[in-house]
Amino acid sequence: MFLVTTALEEFWDKTKEIVFLGEWCKLYSRKHIWEGIKHSVLPYHWDNRERLFQDYLYLDRVYEKYLSVLTRKLNEIHKVNHSELYWRIIIGPWLFYFIEILFDRYLSIVYAGDVGYISNTWITDTDQDFFIPRNFKDFFENCIDDKYNHLLYSYLIKKRGNIPYEIVNNTSSNEIFFANRKIDLRRKIALNLINTYNRLIPANLKRYIFVAPYLKRIDLFKLQLSLGQLPTLYSFDIDMDFYPDVDKKIRNNFVLSNGANEYECILDELIPYQMPVLYIEGYEAFYRYIDNIYSERPALIFTANASISIEGFKFWTAREIERGSRLVLSQHGGHHGMGKWSSELKHEITISDLYFTWGWKEKDNLKLCPMPSGKLSRLKKEKIKPKRDGNILWVLMGLPRYSYWMYSIPVGPQMLIYLEEQKRFADGVSEPVRDLLLIRPYMRDFGWNERLRLKDMMPSIKQDDGKKTMLEQLQESRLCIGTYNATTYLEAFAADFPTIIFWNPSYWELCEEAEPYFNILHDAGILHYSPESAAKKVNDIFDDPMSWWMSDNIQRAKNIFCGRFALTADKWINIWEEKLKGIV
Repeated sequence: MFLVTTALEEFWDKTKEIVFLGEWCKLYSRKHIWEGIKHSVLPYHWDNRERLFQDYLYLDRVYEKYLSVLTRKLNEIHKVNHSELYWRIIIGPWLFYFIEILFDRYLSIVYAGDVGYISNTWITDTDQDFFIPRNFKDFFENCIDDKYNHLLYSYLIKKRGNIPYEIVNNTSSNEIFFANRKIDLRRKIALNLINTYNRLIPANLKRYIFVAPYLKRIDLFKLQLSLGQLPTLYSFDIDMDFYPDVDKKIRNNFVLSNGANEYECILDELIPYQMPVLYIEGYEAFYRYIDNIYSERPALIFTANASISIEGFKFWTAREIERGSRLVLSQHGGHHGMGKWSSELKHEITISDLYFTWGWKEKDNLKLCPMPSGKLSRLKKEKIKPKRDGNILWVLMGLPRYSYWMYSIPVGPQMLIYLEEQKRFADGVSEPVRDLLLIRPYMRDFGWNERLRLKDMMPSIKQDDGKKTMLEQLQESRLCIGTYNATTYLEAFAADFPTIIFWNPSYWELCEEAEPYFNILHDAGILHYSPESAAKKVNDIFDDPMSWWMSDNIQRAKNIFCGRFALTADKWINIWEEKLKGIV
């Protein structure tokens, strides 16, 4: 049988019986093509969720090993002597993403080779330097794209040699995405004016610097004034013209030999040729630029959203941490503190001096500081009122077709199971409820063609046009349906908006500390672990969901849960002021 690894049809032999490496190969918009070919799909290794968790633990150990090695290597290349924490802040997000992504692709190729009936596949001829991203954002966009993944699968097939292959060069398939990092003239002028204003402020009036704090601007300014600071805005997502040509000499001399098994030996080979340009060839120039533009030496740096992908912030913060600044990070969405595993959350907690949670904590982790959420507190204050004769807003998620960073959610092709569960919910509601449902698909499709799939699965149910925010839609709705364990239902809870949530617990594993709180929601009938149970509850309450929501037992369950995972306070700014001053 002929193996197909991605959705790039120029690498399909349509004259043969095909076995697809995974469901990511079968674009729904091309259904008329692959339905006409005799085909099957290989099982997905991480359908075994216990294996997924154990692999996460293994890859975390791999990450720590290679971070230590790369700290020494990068210090040597750049003739510097920075700490492991410094390099963790700068390269850590790329490194753990890459380690986890490569392992997923590696397992797929291992399984395909082991089945014993693959007769051929078409690959692209690649060397280790088939793709070198400029920065983290370029890397992320490529790792969820078919072209890059075909190159990666091609490399693994060629390297392992356990699957028969032919090399088919197609130049259009080797064109790699690069994010447009240019910014227009008006934004450049605005950034220059902001930076000029910031430089004019005396140092004692900008001891606390907030970057992407996940707060409304008016709340940020109030917080800054309460701290005795002048209001400032910082944007490190800047125009980055620091991408020189790849230096093959540096890359060829960047030798790693730490692999303890086949996968890690492949990792040894690929890291020197896959590490973004900004961390090697562009490092010195970008460091000097940041040092010149952002000369502040704050006592405390605070962010919620900047520590993963905003390179300017990472370079500047790593430098300031070594100069003595404190780093405080804040939770910026749901799932944190709830899920059984999350490599991104682990990274954020590790690099911070203190981590503001939305109410949760872990035994013996003194970095975790339960604090009222500024964003959720504002939602509570605004009191979004349900519309008695409004729609039922049904909020859906979206995930990449290919696995990316690891946390306890559906992975890769398991997204299709999630969509099937939505259909089961629609099948379970009564006709009057079905007429009221308004589906809100996720803002980004990732190639699943979600809107068309949903239309074909549930042709009579309305879909929103994507022009309104979720909060605007809530104001036109009587009830909210949440379908995944992330931010949206926490926002609805904070606004005290009638909400029912459901998901499959097999794909949303909880940490031990969170389970009692979700049991409270489940016992109250707010959380359901099957689409049919959720549909039955909606059928029972849809005519007057506010009466159900305001009943004593529902409010009690919601309030206990929010006290742990969606903490709010009317005077949250005062609480933050006291805590931040105490840190400094």
